[in-house]
Amino acid sequence: MEMLDELLDPGDVLLAAVNYSSNCLGTINDVKTITERVKSKGGLVYIDAVQYVPHGITDVQDLGCDFLVCSPYKFFGPHQGVLWGRHELLMELEAYKVRPASDLPPGKFETGTLSHESIAGTLGAVEYFEWLSETVDPPSKKTKSRRQRILSAMKAIQLYEQQLCKKLISGLQSLPGVKIRGITDPSAMDRRVPTVSFSVEGRHPDQLAKALGDKNIFVWSGHNYALEAVRVMGLLEKGVLVRVGPVHYNTEEEIEKFLEELEQIL
Repeated sequence: MEMLDELLDPGDVLLAAVNYSSNCLGTINDVKTITERVKSKGGLVYIDAVQYVPHGITDVQDLGCDFLVCSPYKFFGPHQGVLWGRHELLMELEAYKVRPASDLPPGKFETGTLSHESIAGTLGAVEYFEWLSETVDPPSKKTKSRRQRILSAMKAIQLYEQQLCKKLISGLQSLPGVKIRGITDPSAMDRRVPTVSFSVEGRHPDQLAKALGDKNIFVWSGHNYALEAVRVMGLLEKGVLVRVGPVHYNTEEEIEKFLEELEQIL
């Protein structure tokens, strides 16, 4: 945040593009405060929420941002791009389109026949959250609006995933040579999503990921497109990191199984 003030002081930042949460470290950025500071200097704010959306409540009105993007494939739907933007800004922006297409948003940014299958799949993902809310709070189907049911589901997901994250981090910390990259304080799980990355001294991440894959445990290895983060950590030339991404349908037993298999590999 101190660096942000230095960047904004000259007053020449026109657009700030910010990750809501890191797909490498799991850290949740304080995008609401960032948005307030950027806009106080006259800039626009574009939030990449791809990694955050499946793990927490995303409220563009509360954040005050100008644009926010995500993809339903991260919240259990199809590979589809989603852009939310302030209407007056979408009206202003030039769209590279054919002449017969509408001059009004959202149509001017959606030239041609839409992917109706993907739209239906996205609706299915939203309805899944509604169903999840009903399993947590059965009366909600009759007493709550769709928005309220989705918020209820996301709150339940957050709390459960924080438990999984604590268990995962605690277990990794007990293994020899493992170094977790990102927030590890048990009292600060609300400042990260459950995506956890780590390195092991003397072991290549690809080797570890393959060994776990042979055990039917699937993790990622590499930079995960977070090039600046891994460059700052000095890991770009070392094969980078192993990344574990539990979500709400994973169980504590699966976390334990992962830790057991990783310990044997190490």
